[in-house]
Amino acid sequence: MGRIKWLFERWKKVHFWGEGCGAVSRPSLLRLPGGRGKRMGFTLVEAILAMTIMAIAVVGIMGAFSGALMNGSMAEDYTLASMRAQLVMAQIRAGAITPYDVNQGTFSEDIKFQWSVNFTESEAENLYEVEVIIAWMRSGRKREFKVTTYQYCDPYATSVSM
Repeated sequence: MGRIKWLFERWKKVHFWGEGCGAVSRPSLLRLPGGRGKRMGFTLVEAILAMTIMAIAVVGIMGAFSGALMNGSMAEDYTLASMRAQLVMAQIRAGAITPYDVNQGTFSEDIKFQWSVNFTESEAENLYEVEVIIAWMRSGRKREFKVTTYQYCDPYATSVSM
């Protein structure tokens, strides 16, 4: 009976200070006589473990952001290469680039991209298989975008410059 009374008195002192309604106190240690009470807070091992888990999560998230940025940059390069290939194909259709010319170069607005055109004769007379290659360097590697089509080229037509 004495122990229960002691706990009740201790509980009142811990939780209610003053008279009347009483103010709720901050949590403190509740120790039993002759025993060890529970302590509130974190141990050093728990704190280190929590920080390690957070560090692993942050590294993973940052890796995902880095990969997304790299993929976005690569997509931009392929989009620009596609537009450059369309420009070269328009010049081939207009007759500015023919199988009888030098068929490679760079673009004046962006020298990062180089273009080359390969004409291969087909079985039909004056019909060529045309392969347009747009190449550039990204992260130390050569990247390429290829487009293939067929084009009729009149050997007697005059070359048009654009």
